[in-house]
Amino acid sequence: MPFAFEWSKFMGVLCIRVASIYPDQSNLTLNDKLNIAIIKGLLNRSSRLLYSMIYLGSNNKFNETIGILSRCLMETLIKLRWLILKKDKNSFNRYLRDSLDSDYEL
Repeated sequence: MPFAFEWSKFMGVLCIRVASIYPDQSNLTLNDKLNIAIIKGLLNRSSRLLYSMIYLGSNNKFNETIGILSRCLMETLIKLRWLILKKDKNSFNRYLRDSLDSDYEL
């Protein structure tokens, strides 16, 4: 368990560090900036979920919620990997359309 704790802590810090990287903004289009913001947002979500899992696990409370949080973390990481590997604007547009679908109905 200590190894998993340290690994999770390291991954949370890594997500925060990578999300803090700012590329040169001069030659980026508005669409590129939006895509970078999406990736940073998913990295932020990942780090927050990891820290929540660490906190709950270290206190030995609410152990049933760790499974729920780990599923949310895996779904976030799968989406993040898909967006990074596809590298086309259609993937980001599809992600945005699917994510904001309930807001469009309002």
